Amino acid sequence: MISATALASLHPFQPHSITDRAFWDSIKADPRFASVLADIAEADKTAPAKPPVMYATDYLAATRFNDRGRTDRHSWADRRTLTLLILNRCLKGLDPADPDDRLVDWIWSFVNESTWAVANHLPKHFPKLDAPSFDLCATEFAGMMAETVEVLRPWMDSLTPNLGDSILYEIDRRVLVPFVTQKYRPWDNIDEPHPNNWSGVCAGSILAACRSLAAQGQPRPEAEAKAIQILNKFWQRSFTPDGECDEGIAYWRYGVSYACFGMSRLSGAELAAKFDLERVAVIADYPRRAHLNSSMFYSGNDAPMRVPDGITLAPWLADATGVDWLRTWPRDPHVTSQESTRHFGQAIRLLSMPPAPADAASDPDSLPVFMPDQQVAILHAATAAGPMIVTLGGGNNAENHNHNDIGHFLVILNGELVVIDLGNQNYTNDYFSAKRYQYMAARSLGHNVPVINGVEQQDGHAAEGKVLSWNPSQANASLSLDLTAAYPAEAKLKSWTRTLRRRPNDKNIPFAIDDAFVTAEPGVAIAHAFWTRVRPEFVAGDRIKLGPVVMHLTRPLATRSEEFDAKSLLLREYVGETLYRVEVAYETDGHGKLNLQTLIAVE
Repeated sequence: MISATALASLHPFQPHSITDRAFWDSIKADPRFASVLADIAEADKTAPAKPPVMYATDYLAATRFNDRGRTDRHSWADRRTLTLLILNRCLKGLDPADPDDRLVDWIWSFVNESTWAVANHLPKHFPKLDAPSFDLCATEFAGMMAETVEVLRPWMDSLTPNLGDSILYEIDRRVLVPFVTQKYRPWDNIDEPHPNNWSGVCAGSILAACRSLAAQGQPRPEAEAKAIQILNKFWQRSFTPDGECDEGIAYWRYGVSYACFGMSRLSGAELAAKFDLERVAVIADYPRRAHLNSSMFYSGNDAPMRVPDGITLAPWLADATGVDWLRTWPRDPHVTSQESTRHFGQAIRLLSMPPAPADAASDPDSLPVFMPDQQVAILHAATAAGPMIVTLGGGNNAENHNHNDIGHFLVILNGELVVIDLGNQNYTNDYFSAKRYQYMAARSLGHNVPVINGVEQQDGHAAEGKVLSWNPSQANASLSLDLTAAYPAEAKLKSWTRTLRRRPNDKNIPFAIDDAFVTAEPGVAIAHAFWTRVRPEFVAGDRIKLGPVVMHLTRPLATRSEEFDAKSLLLREYVGETLYRVEVAYETDGHGKLNLQTLIAVE
């Protein structure tokens, strides 16, 4: 936990005005921001004079063609171009000979769109003009444009004072006033027992907007107080009691970064008075615990495993909580640029970041990790082929951004996934509906779990694992889970336990996975299955080679593999790759029992 002395020295973030030429000129000369500067120059060169606009059919596409991408792309890619054009103006400074009419048109067009929300978050996916619609994208834009006016006001006033004032009016009309006067969306319902990243993103953005307006002489105390109340709910309820995030690191980063976007505008004394910083520190420590190697983290559900850049506000969060690991979170400047420069408020914080320490790319400790609320073990071993990590996870099938995946395991060798997680897919409209589990990335068929009696796992809170035992000893660490509840009655399953074990005396076969099944009748088919990005080679009927990794199996009845194009599965990761689903067939014996052992070896 951070000391009171250190907290007292934490000052509110104040964005640099366009007139602060010392700051903006220093950015031009800072090699850390070479990729950002290149992106700004490219936008200056290629952005059209007239900004893109949304048409009615873009919103209707969500229902007509199951395509929410048209408005999503506008919110992400086109707003990123707007941010780069704003940064370009900041770098150039005030220049009466260059009024920058293109930027005026871009700002005016975006501010006056019929909605700042995206189609998938609108009633029937179409703007309803008699009621404001504010979602992730609308609240982000409110925070972004408030700070844009704060930074660019001298330039705006050189054109017309009406521009800045009109933007602030629209922020009030579309977001701040309905936020105070209307009830309720799930993300701002104080009584919502299980909020998610929305509360962090939306309330953090609104807090940033309120503090920016206050700095401009227009405080919004009611909206600010409510935003702080919701942020407290976000920190207390959006994570597990142990501070874990069942949505995965990417969604952790999304919610936390925007919460910090607003909170960074408070002083250390205000933070201590308004927030439970000990609780925030527990959550801030989650990436360290979930870190696998370099840019890879343990992630469940929709989040990808590779998060190649730390959040823009990681150094600030380290200052606010004393969680120093955040300063070493690997940061790829170009990737950070892509993520942060889609939003002006994030971008100016990126440009204000201190340099990363020299050990920013350090790998995690090799000690066993257990995350009790997600029921996850992360075990390490040194092998002749390089460092190996094997994970096993339980949890339940009603998590945020859920995948039906309890009992899922992963194998990583030398920093590369061998037995893989499919990760997230490109979102379609009906993915967030009853059709979710028709998509491979979300259903249990898309995970490294068995199919029992031809039946996949069910979704819902009832499908929950139970921790039978956890041994934290580094030499022979193990996690044993009871995963019986994952399957519906049609599976005819009485019990299924899965145990991941570290084998201390064999460097060539460092891990074992033990499965024990009991079914309600004999002869029930059980398909032990896993996904890999390596073409499997079946050897002697009971071994499967996955490059240097060899899976030694209890002798099966049959084995097979099926190829999938990652694009056909709509995956965001593994683009251009062929993936393989391996299925190994067994049956329970005359007593309805089956014990399997999978030894994970290297050659």
